Amino acid sequence: MGWAIGRVLADDVLAAVDRLKPVAEGVGVALSQLALAWVLQKPNVASAIVGVSRAEQLDGNAAASGLQLDAATLAASDDAVQGVVTYER
Repeated sequence: MGWAIGRVLADDVLAAVDRLKPVAEGVGVALSQLALAWVLQKPNVASAIVGVSRAEQLDGNAAASGLQLDAATLAASDDAVQGVVTYER
């Protein structure tokens, strides 16, 4: 699993996470909730597989599943991860 962790800890990925923080703060949700809601609103995504290590994470994931992000928030999220995440708009 070292190869996977190494990719997540890459400078470009960490910079994208830093760019996403104010987007999440702007809509009043945790970064993890923004990420999950963003994924679930992609038209080519049927479901998201998530995992938790604490009960409160389960509550956060459940709340994110019903979160509807507006067009501006989706665009800001897309811009934040551009060049790091590959997806179809």
